[in-house]
Amino acid sequence: MVGSAMSLAQATPEPAAALKYKRVLLKISGEALMGDGQYGIDTATCERFAQEVLEARKAGAQICLVIGGGNIFRGMAGAAKGMERASADYMGMLATVMNALAMQNAIESLGGYARVLSAIPMVTVCEPYIRRRAMRQVLARDLKVMDASAIALMRDNAIPIVVFSIHKRGALADVISGRGISTTISD
Repeated sequence: MVGSAMSLAQATPEPAAALKYKRVLLKISGEALMGDGQYGIDTATCERFAQEVLEARKAGAQICLVIGGGNIFRGMAGAAKGMERASADYMGMLATVMNALAMQNAIESLGGYARVLSAIPMVTVCEPYIRRRAMRQVLARDLKVMDASAIALMRDNAIPIVVFSIHKRGALADVISGRGISTTISD
């Protein structure tokens, strides 16, 4: 399994002309990383998602992952139980970094390459997210970035948001090719 995934990751990407979506921001919830468990990280689920990402990359898609942390901690829930809001939010951000590291490990174990960025400095485990540096990368590579205010920009520029379940094997490849089961949010 690892051998075929490594050759998959090392293969030259196919032309992206057949893809409906060539640049993808994939949001994976923390809950999705639990697999069938009640909490935590299921490494087999991470590996399967990593394989999906590498297959999409092989097909020619540019992929950016945004990982949630709800399988470990929810900042809003902590604040609702009396925690100081900033501390609860920081704990939630640490949970997202833990999940991102799990996904990075899964991708790299299959021969791919991934970087983890965090706005909370922790340089021994991930790279710092510095807005100006990130924006230079976005501009230099002509990437598209989605954040809290980006939905309005996406609507204004007719860029669709596609929602689908990554739990079905091959779903990411189907969606970026314009097939599969999904919901598209657009004007």
